[in-house]
Amino acid sequence: MGTTKQPQIRIIVLEKGENLTNVIRRLEKGDFVRFHRGGSLLGVEVQIRTSLTGDEPLKWTSGTNHLAVYCQVECTRAGSFKYTFTADDEEAGSGYFLVMPGLTVNGKRLPLDGITCQTHLTKLLGSFSNWEDRLRVAKESGYNMIHLTPIHELGISNSSYSLSSHHALIQTIHEDNHQVTFDDVERFVQKIEKEWNMLTVQDVVWNHAAKNAQWLQEHPECAYNCSNSPHLRPAFIVDRVYHHFGREVGEGKWISRGIPEVVDNIHHCNAIEYILRTEVLPKIRLHEFFQVDAYELVTSIFAGGPTSEPLDEVLQIAQDPEYRRFGSSVDWNKAMRIFNRHRDDATSEDDRLEKCSSAFRDHLHYLNGEGSMGNRYVGTSCYDGPYSLSTTEEEWFAYDQDKSRFLMAFNGWVMSSNPLKNFALPDSQVYLRRELVCWGDSIKLNYRDKPEDCPFLWQYMKEYTEKCARMFHGLRI
Repeated sequence: MGTTKQPQIRIIVLEKGENLTNVIRRLEKGDFVRFHRGGSLLGVEVQIRTSLTGDEPLKWTSGTNHLAVYCQVECTRAGSFKYTFTADDEEAGSGYFLVMPGLTVNGKRLPLDGITCQTHLTKLLGSFSNWEDRLRVAKESGYNMIHLTPIHELGISNSSYSLSSHHALIQTIHEDNHQVTFDDVERFVQKIEKEWNMLTVQDVVWNHAAKNAQWLQEHPECAYNCSNSPHLRPAFIVDRVYHHFGREVGEGKWISRGIPEVVDNIHHCNAIEYILRTEVLPKIRLHEFFQVDAYELVTSIFAGGPTSEPLDEVLQIAQDPEYRRFGSSVDWNKAMRIFNRHRDDATSEDDRLEKCSSAFRDHLHYLNGEGSMGNRYVGTSCYDGPYSLSTTEEEWFAYDQDKSRFLMAFNGWVMSSNPLKNFALPDSQVYLRRELVCWGDSIKLNYRDKPEDCPFLWQYMKEYTEKCARMFHGLRI
């Protein structure tokens, strides 16, 4: 006769200053985590919070003996959870515990290390009537889990992970005389479990969508675009220059410069790099997006006498959040205190103003030079005039309130980069520097920080995820 597994109690002794980021305690659902004060926390007020229980601190058992009282958490759901604690309202430490998922097949427990899984590309399974025969191979081969790529509608590239609709089934699943539904798939998954003793898991895609997704045209705010992410505007302009240059290469317009229509060796690549750096990219004057209008600033300052609070500090450029040409500025109050000061070498007030203005102007030119040097990767010198009429017109699109919403950034990955860092945020210039290994079929989705920031996208993905969770035994992120 079987015995019921008794819940375990895992004791964690807290010590001040311990941030155990490399220690994970593994538990199962139904187990308990019990927190005790260590010697370094005796006699102080300690509050403990966990991501499993929310923002409210855990309650200590009653008693005055700090060695005996404890806080306890029941592991009610699977997942990785963080705990943090404070001592007398100051951060004192943190750590993690992992609650393992419990899998069952037809009511029988399946240990995680007992999983044998075979992956199938959904787009290769054919119409729904063929699925059972094609998946039966996994059953007869002794597997107990089937892993499917997304079963949803694929985009223009037909990539298994570039979805044009997260709420429609893949095009290949339908029969000539029958439109398959999600309910049909759910019943099939249940049948596999009941008759084959097999579980089914499916991939979910949250961070991008196919570039031809109709819902993105209706809700462009769900993407990183030149309207809600103005820092992408210079990158868009560079992108268009590359597009036009590449088209001209294909038309044979650069043959006389050593670039044939078909680029097939390193010498051609070197010629392309040289021409881009010295002739093509400098013409778009990319540095201007990071510079100030020195003339405008100098003519607007230093009236009313010298400051009474001079400041010795290096003035820096404040980047224009709209990324307009010469749209950046400086901290006006600091500028007044740094440059509008008494001058012993001035013979009159007019002379003082001229000397202060000259010093301010020289510093702005220096800052503009730094802004130009920071973008040396796009050119070594500046030329007058736009690269082409098309590029000039397209630059205007990036600032148009309506059109800029549809200039969307693709997703991809950055080599040797922190995968947890969002490379599409303003503090990153991955798109401008062309460091992104771009997935040209998929638009990067822009959730911001909370559902209120982009309600449609959060609700769209919430419904998609819930539907997948109802159909399958597990989801792979």
